[in-house]
Amino acid sequence: MVKLGYVRSILLQVGIFVCLSVFAQQSVPPSLSIADADTRKIVQGIEAGDVNALGVAAASGNQFFVPYLKEQLRNPKAKLHKETSGLQVGLAKAGEVQQLQQISCELNFGDSSARFDAMRKVESVGGWFAISNMAEFLKNDPRYTSTLGGGLAPLQDYALQFLPNLVPPPSPAPPQTVLIDHTKVIEVWHDYLDSHHGSLSTLPPTGVGVVTSEAVCVRVLKRDPAIRQKTGRYPHKPKDSSYN
Repeated sequence: MVKLGYVRSILLQVGIFVCLSVFAQQSVPPSLSIADADTRKIVQGIEAGDVNALGVAAASGNQFFVPYLKEQLRNPKAKLHKETSGLQVGLAKAGEVQQLQQISCELNFGDSSARFDAMRKVESVGGWFAISNMAEFLKNDPRYTSTLGGGLAPLQDYALQFLPNLVPPPSPAPPQTVLIDHTKVIEVWHDYLDSHHGSLSTLPPTGVGVVTSEAVCVRVLKRDPAIRQKTGRYPHKPKDSSYN
């Protein structure tokens, strides 16, 4: 007859093993063995500090790269740790709510420079998150129609430049020149966004979970690494075709 104490000891060991296994699965990035050759090359480039590889990963929106991008952001010794804006945009494009929230706060509650930088980030992130933010700036609101200062145009003007590249073709209007009357083209965009809301609102990343609140954003911006240290780099399709 098996002793009760022995059984309890075995069960405890099994429980510890299972817990450790689950924790490991949650903490360790996905094995490169399940990735194709191009993906492995990009990850290896990121770990080697290749900004071009970061640009490709960030622009892809591929969630496979998320743990690798997070590790670069988390680890001060990582070779791309200081590429805060590029890492932030890459994670946001992959749908990570924390980075989407940071960019939303920069865009809506940052200073003039931060808001302009955030406009460029939103354009890179794309999806309904970007479209809905740009649509907000089409409102006849002094916060959006007044110049940002420092030689920067109003947010509404930039929204009319970026929107055509954010929606599926054909766009209802081409990119607009800044600092001119946009009344008619804004009406065109309002009609388009209303009639296409159903399909546009499903484009990833959607921004679900992001809160546009000054109270929330005051806290978010204090911890935002892109605000603390601007790198000046934004992910785009690189000229080097070695990662294509």
